[in-house]
Amino acid sequence: MSDEIVYRGKLFQVINRTKENTFLVDGKEITKNLTFELVRRPPGVRALIVQGDKLMLNREYRYELDDWDYRLPGGKVFDKLEQFEKALANDNIESSVDEKLKEELREEADIEVLGYNLFGVSKSGLTVDWTLYYFLVDKFKILPSFYEKDKQKSEYEYIQHVWVNFDDVMDLFLNDKISEDRSAAMILKYILRKK
Repeated sequence: MSDEIVYRGKLFQVINRTKENTFLVDGKEITKNLTFELVRRPPGVRALIVQGDKLMLNREYRYELDDWDYRLPGGKVFDKLEQFEKALANDNIESSVDEKLKEELREEADIEVLGYNLFGVSKSGLTVDWTLYYFLVDKFKILPSFYEKDKQKSEYEYIQHVWVNFDDVMDLFLNDKISEDRSAAMILKYILRKK
């Protein structure tokens, strides 16, 4: 596999990738040489914060939706493309993911993580590389700031924390109140495994 970066933005790269794949189809070996354009951005972290039969969600105003949405707490692992490129070169994405999980949950969810496990990893596809790491957080300490009302975390983030029981989470899915579909799939997977 070889990559040629043809564009670098503040957070995204556009890459021409050449890749060879060999696989079996009905016992016959197939080799494909592919060249394609790929958009890559730093990975993100998301947390399934569980307490009994309730999941903590952030009710956020999302400017891209012009509406409120329910989201799993989390964020970007790297705020700048240069940080991401350095981590790629040093092969230390996973340690950065662990560190950012704790930082994001302190900042965005107002909790201190005491125990967590990787729940799943979601990859976007062939031409978009945006990996999301999902963690199950079942040991945590709620910080006093958790209970503050009207939390504007930054210029772009207005967040309210809500504990939602699993049945009500299903209603949020069915009523299109959770728009990040990859996160919705992970939440659904968790709930179905619990039943």
